[in-house]
Amino acid sequence: MDLEDAFQVVGEFGRYQKRAVTLLVLTQVYMACQSMLMVLVGSTPEYRVEPQDDTSSQHVTFTEDVDSIVTEWLLVKQQAYKVSLAGSLFFAGLLVGNVVFGPLSDKVGRRPVYLTGLFFEVVFGYVTALAPNYEVFAASRLLVGLMNGGIGLVCFVLTQEYVGKSYWAMTGTLTSMTFAVGIALFGALGYFIRPWRSLVSVANSSGVVFFLLSV
Repeated sequence: MDLEDAFQVVGEFGRYQKRAVTLLVLTQVYMACQSMLMVLVGSTPEYRVEPQDDTSSQHVTFTEDVDSIVTEWLLVKQQAYKVSLAGSLFFAGLLVGNVVFGPLSDKVGRRPVYLTGLFFEVVFGYVTALAPNYEVFAASRLLVGLMNGGIGLVCFVLTQEYVGKSYWAMTGTLTSMTFAVGIALFGALGYFIRPWRSLVSVANSSGVVFFLLSV
């Protein structure tokens, strides 16, 4: 008996399958928040640079009430590239995660890789929120990206493998749609929560919920 024959016997989309797929699909909301994080926490408000009296140093004054990594660590002028760098590090990690986690999940199993990746993504997500300086922040974004890319791939594969072939299109579409919904929800969350550390912590907390439900 092959896999498709087995699905015809036990059912292509039973109670357990529905629960597992629902959880995997909803996890896309958390992953979307991590992917879009830099859009809000890296926001650069209007500012002006004023020379200090009798010194060669300059004082930066922000003219908008925005709390971001830019305002906290003064990532403007010669330091402005660090905002884009942090975003690039996340997507570099995303690429590596996609390459590494696929073969790893084939070898040790999808579920262990998914749970381990989600656990560490949550951990590194809180490191982002508590980062004492830019260097720790940037490193945490690289590691979050690594986990995000890896479990994103495994997550999608699981939504296909848990169900019969006739449901593949539905579960794949739901996964992509929910990721898009997650982007919109993160934008709304950013509207109500302005301090960047609080925003990161709240957005990351959904990962804790999904991990606990998945164990």
